[in-house]
Formats: sequence, C-alpha cells, structure tokens
Amino acid sequence: MKKDNVFYNLFRAIALLHFIGAIFLFPQAGIAQSESEKGLPFITNYAAKTFKALPQVWCVQEDDRGMMYFGIQNYILEYDGIKWKKISQQGLLQSIPPEYRNFLDVWTTYTTKKGIYFQSREYIFRLSEKKPDGTRDAKVWKPNSKFMFAFDLADEYYVHQQGLGLYKMINDSLILIPGSEFLGKERMQVMLPYPAAANGEKQWLVGMFYSGLYIYNGKTFRPFTTEADGLIKSGTLVYKGLLLKNGNYVLSTTGKGLVIINSDGKLVNLINRNVGLQDESVYGIYQDKKGILWLALDNGISRVEIASPFSQFTLQSGISTSVLSMARLGGTIYIGTTNGVLVYDSSRKYFEPVMGMPQNQAVN
Repeated sequence: MKKDNVFYNLFRAIALLHFIGAIFLFPQAGIAQSESEKGLPFITNYAAKTFKALPQVWCVQEDDRGMMYFGIQNYILEYDGIKWKKISQQGLLQSIPPEYRNFLDVWTTYTTKKGIYFQSREYIFRLSEKKPDGTRDAKVWKPNSKFMFAFDLADEYYVHQQGLGLYKMINDSLILIPGSEFLGKERMQVMLPYPAAANGEKQWLVGMFYSGLYIYNGKTFRPFTTEADGLIKSGTLVYKGLLLKNGNYVLSTTGKGLVIINSDGKLVNLINRNVGLQDESVYGIYQDKKGILWLALDNGISRVEIASPFSQFTLQSGISTSVLSMARLGGTIYIGTTNGVLVYDSSRKYFEPVMGMPQNQAVN
C-alpha cells in the first residue's frame, strides 16, 4: 500500500469518528441527540483472575478519596484504578455481646446518626461510635420471624420481616407499617425515594422479588406499572435497586442483567450480555462520584459508563463489518459498510441491512 493511501485512510477514519460524534453525541453540534439514537455504553469487565479472589461479588462502595471497595466472601477488595488489594474483615464480633454471636451472613450495613446498623437474618445490631477506650456500645433487635433486608432512607430505618411485612424503627422499637402485610409473602428487595405526590407527601419506590414494583406514600401501597414489567415479572428475580443522580432508577436482576427506568416507568436502557456485560446476575449496584455505574456480579465486576457523553455502536448493534460512510436521510440514519448499507431502527436501537441493495462496499 502506498504511503499516501495510508495517511488518507487514517484521515478518513478520524474524520468519520468526529462526524459520528457530532451527530450522536453533542446536541449543540447542529442536530440534537435523541435518546433513541444513543448507542451502547462503554463497559469494562473485571474477571476473578484479574482481582485474584473468588468470583462472587456482593456489594460496592466508594470512599472520599475515590477508592473503590467490593465485598466478597471473607474479604473486602480495594481498587485504586490500577491495583487490587484484599482487606480482612475483623472487629465486628468483638463489639457484640457473646449471647448474640451465633448468626450467619450480614445482609445490609448502614451508617446513621444513631450508629452503624448491621442486619443479619437472626439479629439487627446497632453499634455506637467508638468510646475513648476503643469499645462500642451495641443494641440488639430480634425478629419475630426472620429479617430479610433493611433500608435506610434519610435516617429512617426500615426492615422487612419474612411472612409479616415492613417494619419501621420508631424510638428504638420496630413497628409494623399497617397495610404492608402483603409484602411478607415474598422478599422485599428495594426501597428507594420516589418523587413527592402533587400534595407534597413523601413517596417511596418498593420492589419485590418477582411481583413487581409499588409506590408507598406513607399510608398505602399501589402497583407501579412500567415498560420493564415484561422482564421483572417474568420469573426473573429483582435483587437490588438504585436511584441514579439523574433521577432514573436501576433495577438489577438475577439472570437478566439490569434495567434502567425513569420515574414514569418508561424503559430507558437494558444492560445485559447483548451489550457486553460479562454476567447477568447482578447482586450489587453503585454509582460513583463520576457517574460511573459499578456492578457486583455473580461472576466478577463490571464498570458501565452510563453518564459518559460518548456511546458506541458495535457488533451488538448490528455492525459486523467496517464502517465506510454515513448519512442521515429523512431523519433516518444510514451507514455504508464493506458489506452493504445498513439502516438504523431507533425502536430496537439496531442497524439492519437495507433490503434490495447489493452487499458490496458502500461509500459516499
């Protein structure tokens, strides 16, 4: 190949990247970006062999330095963006009275103004701040059945009890919320802030294992219908929920990846193996200070750049060969590839071959 052809092809590739960016990514560049024209998020997958630990990851957290932490069996993983480090978990049992030390996994942990809550199936522990001698006071609550999951919203502490319903901590007593008894029939997995009602009353989004979502206004629970119901009510188990900084909600599942919906229930995005996720059982979700979504998986960790102004169209978008040209005709996007012309279906977010056209190189 001649040298000038090499530079020509390089220039052409760079120009094409800028052109794609102008059309898809920057609303101020002449044509406003439509939600339906956003491509796939950039995803980085971390396998167990990368962080040299067991593959199951249960939770994610970030400290004020931007260091990431991941909960795995017997250890906490620390990640500074380059190196992984294992940290042993010690110290909790030393603060627990001996007669309450017979419990299994701790399922939730929350730091509140009153202390740190640790919730297992068998007990809830609240540890005070360290005293001058290094010890902590511990307060203990026992369930009437089993504690399933706890939730802390603006220093209001709630816990779901198996077979009974949702309880709220009031003056250090767990009080059953009237009308929540139906929640005891399965596992309540999600409780998140929801926009206030027209009269200003506070509301919460409640998510169940397999029967869908509800809105709780402090008095009653009403079903919340969404465009993701076909997935979250299909037998796939909803496991965790997260309110994103932009007001959307992420719901993770065990087996189908995760869905993103807005507060009206409209489906915003679906993130699974089809878009590059390495595992579809998501046990923990966290959005860091940069807006990046971190996923704790049954098999590894994934980093999803949902807040990036950039997105991509890849093999999962229907593009299986090199892109040579691009045009928008009548509001529809077409790309010329080394194997014919593709047209973008915005409803499926997928490029499909234009029927009746030769499957040859297509350039401007």
